[in-house]
Amino acid sequence: MAVPWNFTLNVNLQEGAEQQLELLQEVASHPMLEDEKVLRQALYRYENYWLPLAAKHPAETLAAPLDVEWIWHCHMLSPLNYQHDCSQLAGRIISHKLYSAVERRKHQQKARSLWQVEYPQEPYHLDLETAFCGTQEDAYTRLSCDILGAAFRQKVFYYQVSLPHYRDAQFLSAAELRYKRFLFLKQQNPDMAIVPCYDIDLMWHTHQLHPLAYKIDTETILGWTLIHDDTVIDRSPGFKLSKVDGNTVDLWQSTFEHNFAVCGAMYRGEPPSGKLHALTPQQNFMASTKTATFTIEKVEIQGLPTLEGKLVLKIYAGCNERVGKCIATFRGEPPWQSKELPEASFETDAVNFLKIRAIDQAGVLGCFGSQEVVGERDVDLRPTLDSLTHETSVEHAVTLSQGHKILTVQITTHFCWPQRGHVHLFLRPAAFSQAITPENPQTLWGPVPLRELPLGADKFCQVATHSLVNHSESVVMTCRVVHSQPLLQSAVQVFYQEKMAAVAHLVGLEQLPLPTQVSDPRRMPYLNPKAGERAVLIKNHIGDWALVIGRWTTYRKTASRIGSEGKLAYFCRRGRDNHPGQLMVRVRPMADYGWRELTLSYQDQQWSFQLGDLHADLKNGFIHISDPDCQDVAEKVALAFSVSLLHVLCAPRPAGWKRGLPLRPTASKRGTRTGRLIPSEDMPFVVAAGMLQDTPTNGYIRRTFGNALGAAVEGEILLGLTATENQLCRPEDGIGGLWAHPSTGCNENHGETSNELTVPDGSPHGNGTSPDRSKEDNTSYKSADGRENETGEDTAGKDKSEVG
Repeated sequence: MAVPWNFTLNVNLQEGAEQQLELLQEVASHPMLEDEKVLRQALYRYENYWLPLAAKHPAETLAAPLDVEWIWHCHMLSPLNYQHDCSQLAGRIISHKLYSAVERRKHQQKARSLWQVEYPQEPYHLDLETAFCGTQEDAYTRLSCDILGAAFRQKVFYYQVSLPHYRDAQFLSAAELRYKRFLFLKQQNPDMAIVPCYDIDLMWHTHQLHPLAYKIDTETILGWTLIHDDTVIDRSPGFKLSKVDGNTVDLWQSTFEHNFAVCGAMYRGEPPSGKLHALTPQQNFMASTKTATFTIEKVEIQGLPTLEGKLVLKIYAGCNERVGKCIATFRGEPPWQSKELPEASFETDAVNFLKIRAIDQAGVLGCFGSQEVVGERDVDLRPTLDSLTHETSVEHAVTLSQGHKILTVQITTHFCWPQRGHVHLFLRPAAFSQAITPENPQTLWGPVPLRELPLGADKFCQVATHSLVNHSESVVMTCRVVHSQPLLQSAVQVFYQEKMAAVAHLVGLEQLPLPTQVSDPRRMPYLNPKAGERAVLIKNHIGDWALVIGRWTTYRKTASRIGSEGKLAYFCRRGRDNHPGQLMVRVRPMADYGWRELTLSYQDQQWSFQLGDLHADLKNGFIHISDPDCQDVAEKVALAFSVSLLHVLCAPRPAGWKRGLPLRPTASKRGTRTGRLIPSEDMPFVVAAGMLQDTPTNGYIRRTFGNALGAAVEGEILLGLTATENQLCRPEDGIGGLWAHPSTGCNENHGETSNELTVPDGSPHGNGTSPDRSKEDNTSYKSADGRENETGEDTAGKDKSEVG
């Protein structure tokens, strides 16, 4: 049966959404497009060069250079202003269409040839990789909206829709259906302001980026061009945006009998760009081992005592306390200085000292005589090697003595230009302490989105700052771990000196979809809460670096009371052997489309894992990064801690366990069979991640919020969301491959996939709003939990605007 909101639009929204995301990704890869001077120059080029050129060649399919395309993009997201400005400046509305990157470059070739004819003195492409030196940045603009402000807001918008599932065909198909419902809702309620979730807003933006089609479609459906306003972005409770959110939720539920909120389409917080420190090549160099060619240029002896035989001087290479092979032997009369002196390669954690040994050798060729050690001494090379930044010569003076025999050896060494080696870091854990979340939470938590706590709620959290030392016992990085059960949040912050370089924190269904929402689980991230999955997002100065999802598997518990007090302990079995369970983790680097899977099988004594060039040993407490060119050391440290954090959150604990109690029961016998216990307390990384602290574990969430869904999940509670039972996957659905992908469940509503959530507190998650026509304030506002509002427009006399 046909549904009234199944409108036919003149745009392929799913294809266009992918093309829009491709463009936004390219814009985000050029930080200079955030520079105000560059944006002003681009605005000048758009207004004075591009619009006249496009108006002069209406029959041509043209694509603008990237800087102009970005300004054009932001202008079109203010549709009434765009229509007005085009009419005033070009005499008509300039058409636009989204293209793939390949198509856009093809159409740029034609546009470039026309541009060079019209504007031979102005380059078509700006150099967006080097320092800017434009001249028109202060030029007056005749456009009727704040394009520069919109450009900054749209960079934030891209972060909200940048996770991979926004490119999944099934997710986009559902988003298109929800966008049509959004239009229907506005059609039926023209006087009411409404706001979209981010999946709807992506489709809304895509529609507006085809301005002629958007004008025709919205005027056909609504009777007017739907206004889009992104200037209202205050999500604080009690503000207009928050109120519009609640109204939209109620209206959507009453109209469609569907929940408005949808997994994976809610507000993600501010992007981390500009909030985290980017380690410089020199800082990465100083954190690493060094490799350098070492040459002994000259050896002199001072105060040579009377010997019974001849002096023999031997030099050995060593590492820490281990003495290696002899690299040089000197005989005859000192000083020794020639081109024949030895040369060797040294690495700071493989060869870091020289042992100098003086021998009084008597007899014929030393065969039938005697050898007496006059003295020996170690020369520590680590300070020299670790501080090397250029080619240099160093003198070492060493005094050797044995009884009355005393001499001084002076060695001149030459180090060639040092090369960076691998990174070797050792954990030095610290104790947790209790802290109070401050009024400005970011001073403690960093760029981590946090939910609002009700008045009077507990604001305590557990905090520890651990040290990571290198091969020379120097503190290279520190890692702060923060847990809050009331906030249902855990975070790992990696610092280089005093600057936060990476952060990892829990995310849930507010950011990730259910497995039923995506068509390709081998490429797309999802969260399966009924299988007890938890997810950690790692971020750096650019944005999202990796997504880490974990769950505990192969755990079947049987309870047994043991000890004099009859305490309840858990034992695990798999087949005939007791099994403590294992942690399964999948890692999705944001730089590619593949998953990395790992399993920490504690029954098989597997305490470490290898991911690319990262080797982390959770039991012995060290991290090794083998790539000498690695530029994401802080992020990989965060990854090691993230895997440890997932162990903390997913591993089962004995019933009645509280902070301060050990995890090991007083006995580990079940009948005649020995139960294999989870060795959490023996793993320094796991303890440092908070294993013995009050943390928002799966068990805590079940105890606090109930077990109606089989497994509560942090992401649902975070925004007050409750998923229906049939939307979640059974634990046994996730055994093989990427932990399985259950078949998509459809409801009776015309074959649409139901992945929407109930929002008990009336808080949606989108970015667009439509205004209340009954009031003079005709702008639309963004969702408090949702997306930002778009370009500001002059809406005087209009009461049909939306926010997105």
